[in-house]
Amino acid sequence: MNGTAAYLRFHQSNSAATDASFGVEYGPVILGPLTFALPKSGPKIKAPVTQILVPIRFMKILLLDQNLFGATRVESNLAHNGHEVALRSALEDGDFGCIVWNFGNPSWTPDTIPAAIEEARSRFPGAKLLGFCGHREVEKWRAAQGAGIKMASNDAMMSDANAVVSL
Repeated sequence: MNGTAAYLRFHQSNSAATDASFGVEYGPVILGPLTFALPKSGPKIKAPVTQILVPIRFMKILLLDQNLFGATRVESNLAHNGHEVALRSALEDGDFGCIVWNFGNPSWTPDTIPAAIEEARSRFPGAKLLGFCGHREVEKWRAAQGAGIKMASNDAMMSDANAVVSL
C-alpha cells in the first residue's frame, strides 16, 4: 500500500480534538474552515483546522526485529500513521517500499550488517533502507552507515518511527 496522505487535527462541534488521516489524490488540502471530501467515498468534514502536519508517503514496511517489546512499539507507531507493517525476524519476499532493521539485537555484528544490507538492496531495488540501534553501539552504527543506509537511535524509533521513515 503506497499513497499520499495529509494529517489533520480538527475540532468538530464542541468535541475534543481528533486526529484523522485522509488520502489526498485530487488536490491540496485547503487551510482555514475546511470542507474536505474524499473522491467517491467518505464523509464531508467541515471543521476549523488547528494543526496540519507535513504530508507523508504511505509505505509497505518490512520491520526486522527480534525484540518483541520494542518492535510492537515501532510497529504500532507506523501502523497508526497509515503504513502497512510486516514484523519479521528475517527478510521475506514482498513489495516493500521500506526495510527497517533493529541492529540492537546481539545477533547483529559489525561484520554481518553490511551483507544483510546488500542482500536487501539486491532483493528490493528502490526500497528505502533504514536501521536503528542504541547510541552506544557505535561499531554497528558505523557498519550500517558504511553500507549506505540511514541510521536512527532506539529513542527516535520508539518515540516517532513515522518521522524517521518519512525522512
